[in-house]
Amino acid sequence: PQLVIGVGAGAVPVVQEVAAIEMDSEPIGRVSLGPAYPNPFRSQISLRLEMPRQDRVRLEVFDVLGRRVKVMGGGDYAPGMHEFTWDGRNENGNLVDAGIYMIHLDTPGFTAKRKAVLVR
Repeated sequence: PQLVIGVGAGAVPVVQEVAAIEMDSEPIGRVSLGPAYPNPFRSQISLRLEMPRQDRVRLEVFDVLGRRVKVMGGGDYAPGMHEFTWDGRNENGNLVDAGIYMIHLDTPGFTAKRKAVLVR
């Protein structure tokens, strides 16, 4: 393939051939936590986590006073996309009150927070 600058008949080839680049077998990228959706929510909220390599993950829900409400996920996760869902219940299975909650992601070298608004 040719790399071309310009459009139409005035385009100028810059490189005759583009060499293929070999990559390591390990995926390249960073841990990524998507937005919490739907937000606000009534019955459940979901988040997507992208893992570039196997690593330890802890995903927890906290109330506005900083008390842990629920552990959504924890342990070693394989590379790829993972979806987590919270049903608005605490560790005992009881529905929590409407309000603002913070979802914390903690992995080695990366942390993130997402706000979740529960309405009843």
